[in-house]
Amino acid sequence: MSDTIPVVTAEPLDTDIAIETPEHIVFRHRVAGPARRLFAYLLDLMLCYGTLIVIGIVVSLVALGFSGLSGVSDQLSGVAAAGVGFVLFVMFCIEWVYFVVCEGRWGTTPGKRALGLRVVTIDGRPIGFSEAALRNVLRAADLLPIGYFVGVTTMACTKRFQRLGDLLAGTMVVITQRNDARAMPIVLYPAATDQELANLPAVLRLDADERAAIELF
Repeated sequence: MSDTIPVVTAEPLDTDIAIETPEHIVFRHRVAGPARRLFAYLLDLMLCYGTLIVIGIVVSLVALGFSGLSGVSDQLSGVAAAGVGFVLFVMFCIEWVYFVVCEGRWGTTPGKRALGLRVVTIDGRPIGFSEAALRNVLRAADLLPIGYFVGVTTMACTKRFQRLGDLLAGTMVVITQRNDARAMPIVLYPAATDQELANLPAVLRLDADERAAIELF
């Protein structure tokens, strides 16, 4: 009977995506599932429509202020029409501009950031405005027929949990790793001696050949 104890290695979860760069460096991303993305989307909607409600209240108060004045019926109708138009413009921005601008500029939205989510390409690179526009234009198709049925079904059929917009834009939503550098100090092994530390230069200058060697490495 052998006394060898089998070693159990921790395999990555099936929600992990391994991406290898041309330099043969492997990065792993944990893909976000439908539930986490739903909560992030609801947070964004609460933020957007909460702002819309505040704007609607302000517009209503302005219209009521004009209605209290005499002889300004024409101006009142003009102010009311302008207020309704402005509210509709804000609603348009919520549906078609908010997500594109946030994801195209920062790769995330306030709701996604609160839950540690970020949109990247399937190669693990940051997305731009073109990818953000493509994935959000298809949001209307993902909503069909009701309750994101098409989007959830598509996510369930892909290993990266991609909805139609993600498939078209070549993107995926990943969970960002928040590592605290203060909690993970750099440890040298073997530890540097006092003499080695004393001989370290305050400023290290590299010549062109040394820089080229480091870049090649």
